Amino acid sequence: MGNIFGNLLKSLIGKKEMRILMVGLDAAGKTTILYKLKLGEIVTTIPTIGFNVETVEYKNISFTVWDVGGQDKIRPLWRHYFQNTQGLIFVVDSNDRERVNEAREELMRMLAEDELRDAVLLVFANKQDLPNAMNAAEITDKLGLHSLRHRNWYIQATCATSGDGLYEGLDWLANQLKNKKGAVCRAEAGSETESPVRTLQVETLVEPPEPCAEPAAFGDTLHIHYSGSLVDGRIFDTSLTRDPLVIELGQKQVIPGLEQSLLDMCVGEKRRVIIPSHLAYGKRGFPPSIPDHPTCSGTPACFHIQNLCSSAPWP
Repeated sequence: MGNIFGNLLKSLIGKKEMRILMVGLDAAGKTTILYKLKLGEIVTTIPTIGFNVETVEYKNISFTVWDVGGQDKIRPLWRHYFQNTQGLIFVVDSNDRERVNEAREELMRMLAEDELRDAVLLVFANKQDLPNAMNAAEITDKLGLHSLRHRNWYIQATCATSGDGLYEGLDWLANQLKNKKGAVCRAEAGSETESPVRTLQVETLVEPPEPCAEPAAFGDTLHIHYSGSLVDGRIFDTSLTRDPLVIELGQKQVIPGLEQSLLDMCVGEKRRVIIPSHLAYGKRGFPPSIPDHPTCSGTPACFHIQNLCSSAPWP
């Protein structure tokens, strides 16, 4: 992801951020939308097994967009991405009339989750270029959006391949962030204590020695070595002087940012990650190793991690 430490030192004061979770049934066009927004072009995609995460800069707002696979066996894992989500993008294949009721059920199931109670909802009625596509009004009715009286929501007709409607949707999200008091916890502009680390940053240092047939997923047990340090280089914890750490992904046995960094990791791969405070130890820190922080920024953490071996759960 580029020069991770160069990006770390860039000032982000004055820039707002929004954490977006983009989900929907498989083949709705989520990944195509993500990379159309990120790169401005169509990228050849395959069904997402796991997630893609990218930062999209638009109108002085940094949208961190998590695109999570929509196959039916993966959907139970969506809930692992709900924490700290400010905006939910639900992508619908407007041409898929047979599964629109299934889409409604999945949407309503998510919106009932307590962790998403404050998240705004943007529905992308995608594939409007197809001749039999349902229009936005019909999809609004099919999804039961008018029943959402206590949630801010908006539906936008889109075509991912041409980009039509995508930035109109981002405009709505940007306005929601601007108008929502306290949506982003940040120190006053110019504060010396404000941390520039606001999103999870992952960089691969060493590629796996062999082609990766089974990247790490929720439910897998991993044996890892790690070193954790503050951004100034001071090491606060390491496994290199003891046995590897054994964890089961999805069981919240480590801080959220570290667990997210291990997803899709292959045996033998080494990564360097910088974890923002809200995905690490929060404002309270972990004294004396991680100092507490009086502002809302908190203390970020840096980890070097290596996946020594992994095993999938029994079927």
